[in-house]
Amino acid sequence: VWKSEEILAGRVMPPGRYQLESGVVQIDLFSGVRLVVEGHADFVIESPLRVRLHRGAARAQVPKAAEGFRIDTAAAEITDLGTEFAVRVDGITTDFSVIEGAVEVQEKDGVLWRAEDGQSFRLQGQGRKRTILQEAVEVVSAGDVLKLESTQRQQRQRHWRESLQLWLDDDRILACYRMLEGGGDSRALPYLVPASQSDGPAVIVGGELSRDRWGNADRAVDFTQFGSRLRVSVPGQHDGLTFICWAKINNLDHEYNSLFLTDGHDSGEPHWQILRDGRVFFSVKQSERVEGLPMELRSFSVPLWSEEIRGRWLMFAVTFDNATKQVHHYLNGVAVGQTTFPEKASIPGIEIGPASIGNWADPVYRTDDAFT
Repeated sequence: VWKSEEILAGRVMPPGRYQLESGVVQIDLFSGVRLVVEGHADFVIESPLRVRLHRGAARAQVPKAAEGFRIDTAAAEITDLGTEFAVRVDGITTDFSVIEGAVEVQEKDGVLWRAEDGQSFRLQGQGRKRTILQEAVEVVSAGDVLKLESTQRQQRQRHWRESLQLWLDDDRILACYRMLEGGGDSRALPYLVPASQSDGPAVIVGGELSRDRWGNADRAVDFTQFGSRLRVSVPGQHDGLTFICWAKINNLDHEYNSLFLTDGHDSGEPHWQILRDGRVFFSVKQSERVEGLPMELRSFSVPLWSEEIRGRWLMFAVTFDNATKQVHHYLNGVAVGQTTFPEKASIPGIEIGPASIGNWADPVYRTDDAFT
């Protein structure tokens, strides 16, 4: 939990001050130092080789290439000499332990000395004599962080499975496609709804299997290859529609980047895409021309694209209610756009039929790579 601006996993942290309200964060500095910080913490990344710790605890694992890495506190400057060490700061008091190797300690009163493997000390500055600690400073290791992350990921995955089952038990579900555990047809994603109106599984065309957002191999589909897609068919006419998917976007090079498109764009057929500028684009075709309205009714989210979400798993959702003519866009459960189509719009109902998840290119329309 961040007290300062939230830092998402995978983000580059520029030099500056950071405040962690609670929890643990692992930071890989550009020097190669692996730094674990425990909250409640207040610290400054001054450079890849220097961190200032105002409050909280940190543990530094320093490779040979980063020898000389330093943590500054109110009481001293602690410099690595090829080591792993832990520091805890509370006001003017600095406790530290050398876990492996050695450190050089420069106290604020100018005294310079060396601490060795296994030694622990308390410094309080202002001319006070250092004292030996009988117990080492305990800060979680990078290995502990990996175990915590794995445990939390398993908990989230279990919660997701329980939530998914609630959806599958809802009789309004039309279709749900997901790669199953334990093999099966590797070129098809079965639809998971027993009473589904779907006309069968989603067939993989050209796409490669990849890791899903839980890190499981061959449980997601990579659509990087031009023209790759999932082919589906959903019959019937419907009064409304909700699309939900998990997607990881590496770039938005094309004018239109397809999430879900019907084979054509006939009456009542929906299209769901992301534009090059990062707006999610939902459209539906009217059944007949209405004066003053285009045949294709369009709804846009706010621009969503940023470097922070490149390569991250995101949940996209869009809802359309034909009774109210309202479209709502969501990113990770947060509303990011809303449109109300005119009441006079001619949309008897939503129809899907044959469609593609992922890439889309209609030879009758345009096939150039820059388009869609």
